[in-house]
Amino acid sequence: MLPGRDGDLGDLADLALDLVSESAQAAGRLHPLTEATLRDLLRTINSYYSNLIEGHRTHPIDIERAMRADYAAEPARRALLAEGLLVCDSAKGPVRLGLPMAAVPYLFPGVFPAEG
Repeated sequence: MLPGRDGDLGDLADLALDLVSESAQAAGRLHPLTEATLRDLLRTINSYYSNLIEGHRTHPIDIERAMRADYAAEPARRALLAEGLLVCDSAKGPVRLGLPMAAVPYLFPGVFPAEG
């Protein structure tokens, strides 16, 4: 059921209450290793969908690497981040150029099409 379809949010509120109740019952019943594994998995899933909502198509393996600040598999990206030519505001955020766009054609001639 989607909110707003028929204007009745009663069923949705009931489902949300059931979810909260059942998750509270599960608290403390999981083995600590299972709980930690699920927490990490849900963190990655949450980041994936948050990025997708924001229009960023980030692969889950890249999200996990970013959370570990592990760019070893991508030496070029790691080097560009270290030099400040690429920047990232958070471990799960998108990477963007760390220099003024006006400087791009001078630093990378022929790489980007000329505007005009």
